[in-house]
Amino acid sequence: MSRAYRGGFADINITRAELLPKALPNEYFLMDAGYQDQNEPRFLSPVKQYEGQPLTQIQKDHNMTIHKKRVIVERVNGRVKVFECFKKPMET
Repeated sequence: MSRAYRGGFADINITRAELLPKALPNEYFLMDAGYQDQNEPRFLSPVKQYEGQPLTQIQKDHNMTIHKKRVIVERVNGRVKVFECFKKPMET
């Protein structure tokens, strides 16, 4: 990102402002289920299941595809936090 953001900024707004304009046309963003954005086709998020409306097999497959990709990213994020990678200046 081109600048730092402090606590009060939502990730989705930072993504729209900073990352989306720099992304190539064929690049997509894997989002969690909290980001349902019908206006941005490059934001891929799982289909939410609502009470009394079971997911179709296609929707389940879509969700599993996103899950398999996101779990890798989430594991890396977890390791960055555990090892406090960004709390100390890099030594050169």
